[in-house]
Amino acid sequence: MNWIIEKSNKLRFHTNLEVLLVPIVSRIRTLKWFVSDLDLNTDALSYLPIGHDQNYYILDSKEMDLCRKINPQVVWGYLAAFDRHTDIKFDRNSLPYVEGNSEIWDSSNWLLDNSLIEMICWDSSYTIIKFKEQEVSDKWRQLFDEAIDLDVWTTKQRSKAIIDVYPRPCEPSPKKRYDPSP
Repeated sequence: MNWIIEKSNKLRFHTNLEVLLVPIVSRIRTLKWFVSDLDLNTDALSYLPIGHDQNYYILDSKEMDLCRKINPQVVWGYLAAFDRHTDIKFDRNSLPYVEGNSEIWDSSNWLLDNSLIEMICWDSSYTIIKFKEQEVSDKWRQLFDEAIDLDVWTTKQRSKAIIDVYPRPCEPSPKKRYDPSP
């Protein structure tokens, strides 16, 4: 129930929210979203409830639907969906992040434990999407049949004998931690 998209003819760009969320658009109405580690491209930034001015955002279903419709390109970012009645638990001093985080490539690892969906946008090159609900995953997978099982993909990447150049998404990396000192 965990997928990665490397290439897709269905997307104009990676993390094309308008298209990626089509199979689960009715489910969006029952969710709230946590967004962090965000870098995005759009000419409609002033209309979005997200941007570059905060470290994280919590969006209700209407705000996420607006993001889907305006369709910014999320270059880097972490998006997690929760049932709208769930209390989102996270550490403000150690927010979920994508760049340099080897944990995102592990399908058994969820950056926020009680999330139902995680979407990880990695450098406009990969989109990882994880589901806890089989029915939602199956519905999404019907549209994105080119998506690769994340475990299969990471096993294949680890077994390749390739030159050690950045990015090597499956290599361990040090955890980025908040340091309050100046």
